[in-house]
Amino acid sequence: GLCVWLSIFVVLVLLAVGGAACYVQASQCAGAGLLDTGKQIGAGALIATSSAFSDKCDEKLEGEGHGYKGCQKYTKGLNKCIKWGEASSSALMKDYSQLFRSVTASGIVPAAVYNDRLNNDYCRNPCDIAGANCNAKGIWCFTRNSDQAWEECQPVGVVKPTCSNGYAIKSSEMRTLLEVCAFLLWALAVLYLIGVICMTNRIRLAIAVSKVATIFMRQNTMIVLTPAVQSLISCLWCLLWALSASFLLSQVPDDAVDKGAFLTYAEAYGTDTTPGKCTNSWPSGSVWKDETNCEQINGTYACWRCAPPRYTFDWRFAVSFFVFLWNNALMIAIGQFVVAAACSCWFFTQNSQKGSTGVIRKAIHWTWRYHLGSLAFGSFIIAVVQMIRYVLYYYEQQAKAQKNRVMVIILKICQCLLWCFEKCIKFLNENAYIQIALHGSNFCISAKNAFYLILRNAVRFGAISLVGKGIRVIGILCITAGTGVIGYFVFTAMYADMTPTVPVIIYIFVGYMVGKLFVNVYGLAMDTVLQCFLACEEMGKTEAGENGYVPSPLRGWLKEKPELGE
Repeated sequence: GLCVWLSIFVVLVLLAVGGAACYVQASQCAGAGLLDTGKQIGAGALIATSSAFSDKCDEKLEGEGHGYKGCQKYTKGLNKCIKWGEASSSALMKDYSQLFRSVTASGIVPAAVYNDRLNNDYCRNPCDIAGANCNAKGIWCFTRNSDQAWEECQPVGVVKPTCSNGYAIKSSEMRTLLEVCAFLLWALAVLYLIGVICMTNRIRLAIAVSKVATIFMRQNTMIVLTPAVQSLISCLWCLLWALSASFLLSQVPDDAVDKGAFLTYAEAYGTDTTPGKCTNSWPSGSVWKDETNCEQINGTYACWRCAPPRYTFDWRFAVSFFVFLWNNALMIAIGQFVVAAACSCWFFTQNSQKGSTGVIRKAIHWTWRYHLGSLAFGSFIIAVVQMIRYVLYYYEQQAKAQKNRVMVIILKICQCLLWCFEKCIKFLNENAYIQIALHGSNFCISAKNAFYLILRNAVRFGAISLVGKGIRVIGILCITAGTGVIGYFVFTAMYADMTPTVPVIIYIFVGYMVGKLFVNVYGLAMDTVLQCFLACEEMGKTEAGENGYVPSPLRGWLKEKPELGE
């Protein structure tokens, strides 16, 4: 739970700091440091906020500020001002106090001006008095900071610094863009904070679900081998398929390209806007010059000929490729169902027996004995959508070969839409497999139930998804970083005289892959636990205690019946 809340807080801080960085960058004066500008803007904002409910003063500043009558008591560096007539070890301040008294006594400065300047701790610019040894261009004051005898000020309410020498970013459009980005990031931070406050209970539920998923994986550690076995089988299958596919791809027909000769290279190969005779289809061949066997066309020798492509696509490869997609989708579906079935079986086991029953073995048995057809049908739908997307990609390449840019754009848009549709189908299929594991229904009924379940609990699913993604990112980062660090120390301890750069890169890559596989299983376990929780909620099955089955982190979220065995 602490990691989740900490992650939520970090995101909020990043949004706020990102907006502040953009605003400071847009306000940075030429020659000023970024941190100094940020400190000045922060001080101005803090002073303006603290003075918002105090007595209002005339903060109008004209020229060099000789007539300023405002109530600013802090400098740009947030140092507190002291009274102009206050005793100080500063020789310069003593000179000013004596000067004020002398010019007031002689009538050069009216008594009201003297009282204003000598008897308060406001920022002023007294350099208009004859004899004042200064040439300040704005208001300032003496400070209580021993390291900063005096410092310039800005009127209350002025946050951005005044850049008399110009800005660090010369372009006004770029400064405006940075300010817009700053306000957008701050607006997002506010909306994000409001969303977190409104969804606090759902985030707490997501944390409880994640704790239950953690307990499941801790009690059934062998479940993490599911993606490893999947990957091994998939690699073997891909190698066998690649061998057969390479044979089909290499069957280039004799009439794949034009056998004639062409007068120019441009006619054979084409230009930027016109397809060539040898490259007007995809896969396209190459062009070569046959200087020993030229043909004469209308009195001109034609020596340019077409070379066939190295591979080609036909209906045989299309069938083989569809089988490849279907098998891959089925392999993924089997892995998802095994995890979902094991988790659901574990969830509805008595608490006293959780971790002692063979839920993984039972899940594998359910897969091959009862639900393989449903998994094959669900993976078939995904394979069909993927096949259509690849067919569109094929036609996109054909349109490129024909120099038809409009059709290329249309086909790209269609592929993007299909990609989004495929993501939706995969999400629905995953939840349908969980429904199959829970109720034993066929794929169509399970997909319908999953769809309506998601609609009824859209906010909960959204919260679980966001929290789950945050946990996955943290998990991947921790596993990857831990693998890299441990690998570095082990390698340097074993081979002190060798450079560890390449091995550490390999360790990091392996750690990332292991982390990715692990958090995928964890995310699916969280989705399954959520659906088990919703099933308990909707069916009113909330038995807890040693003889009940509701895990302890979720007991507070269900209206409990009396505990069994108590």
